[in-house]
Amino acid sequence: MCIAITKPADTAPDWDAYQHGFNRNPDGWGFAVPHKGRVVIRKDISSFDAFRKEFEPWADRPALVHFRIKTHGPVNKRNCHPFRLTDQLAMIHNGMLDITCSLRADKSDTWHFVKQVLRPMAAGDPRFAWNVGSTFLGEQFIANNKVAFIDADGNVKVWNEEAGTKEADGHWYSNLSYAKPRQPKLSSKPKFGHWGVVSDACASRKYDEISTWEDPWMLDMDKPSYPEDDPIYQTFGSVADYVYDNIQACLAMDIPMELLAEMYYHDPGLLDTLAFYYDVQ
Repeated sequence: MCIAITKPADTAPDWDAYQHGFNRNPDGWGFAVPHKGRVVIRKDISSFDAFRKEFEPWADRPALVHFRIKTHGPVNKRNCHPFRLTDQLAMIHNGMLDITCSLRADKSDTWHFVKQVLRPMAAGDPRFAWNVGSTFLGEQFIANNKVAFIDADGNVKVWNEEAGTKEADGHWYSNLSYAKPRQPKLSSKPKFGHWGVVSDACASRKYDEISTWEDPWMLDMDKPSYPEDDPIYQTFGSVADYVYDNIQACLAMDIPMELLAEMYYHDPGLLDTLAFYYDVQ
């Protein structure tokens, strides 16, 4: 869930990519930049224009940028990323963490991870995120999630960096929700969009029309070859052939179908992770 972005120093912001990321993750924005020996954090639940106005004065700095979509915890400024670990260290997160959210019902899984894990680690070693052992353990724990850190000198570290996408200009993105939508060459508007998810199901999330960067077979939606009366196929389209068992496991855990569609849209690997935990229960 959400999108985490790292921007190198002296690399211009990609406002189009940021806009697409915000459109698909509209529940809050935030960024962190180094400044005079500390990390400055700004975040809010306002518009993209407000984000751009706030970020532009810092555009020449290395930065963490984050656009949130709600999972645990309400939509409010306190649940937006980045989170401060120390005065000289901040982090952002993309995914859903397998962590008990029992300290504060109004706080997200990331807040609990920061409070219970990352801040104690930073108190013991301000450079823990760059430590080889800490990185190994951290990546094992977060599984398919991604976590990015920035310090007061502008150094950036990403756990599970290889699971994201690095563009030629140096930007790193935790998932593909930053990419520009492209319209398929179809005779009529397709019923299904990105990853086969019904566009209407995502309309409330303020997504763009989502028929973006699929393989060609995923765009052939005029003549569906799947059982139309199956609710999983109704939601996921022909891609359900590949994730059907995982979706059944997630439904058995009482996860709503619409949330599963959003999760798959942002990070297909999340369904694998959830199904794994169902199998081992």
